[in-house]
Amino acid sequence: VVPFAAQAVFPAHGEQYFLIKQAKYAEIDSNEYVYFALEHAPTPARVRELSKLAWEQRIKGLRPEETAKLMAKMAPGLTKGQIKRIARTETAKAGALLTQARCQDLGIKWYVWRSAQDERVRDAHRNMNGVYVRWDDPPNPEAIFGGHDSGTHYHPGGIYNCRCVALPVVDERDLLFPCRVYANGSVRSVSNIKAFQSLKG
Repeated sequence: VVPFAAQAVFPAHGEQYFLIKQAKYAEIDSNEYVYFALEHAPTPARVRELSKLAWEQRIKGLRPEETAKLMAKMAPGLTKGQIKRIARTETAKAGALLTQARCQDLGIKWYVWRSAQDERVRDAHRNMNGVYVRWDDPPNPEAIFGGHDSGTHYHPGGIYNCRCVALPVVDERDLLFPCRVYANGSVRSVSNIKAFQSLKG
């Protein structure tokens, strides 16, 4: 990500923000998108450094709040909100990849997408709630249900500020039908185990 020259001032929040191309970090109440707040001028190297720290701390088992404290020492010019966003996003990404790796090691091919089910959940992720997804076929929820399309496919926790989780499907015979399943770029209703298994490709 490369900072570009544009600046935006949101008087309601009393802070100044730099925008970073294709790296949306948060959505504020006015629905104007804040990409990264002013540290003075966060360089791409600085963004990578903080993201790497958050990632490493998650692998070590630290919670986002603990990671945020470490980041605050490294980047005293960032606001608490900025640090929390980075820590939360990178921690979620690391956790999601660990879950995926464990499932694939165990031969678990499917999970059910679960959102946080509150008012802060993106519309696209709310629509993904309860949808069965294969680990080898990540969806692009915004492309399916609308919203700011990042152009990427990802699993729960794989994008900024996502609090969704992937719940592994240990035994497909335990599924309740009909159910919603993501396959080949769309979500469809499946009425029985035979139809479900036919989606494996």
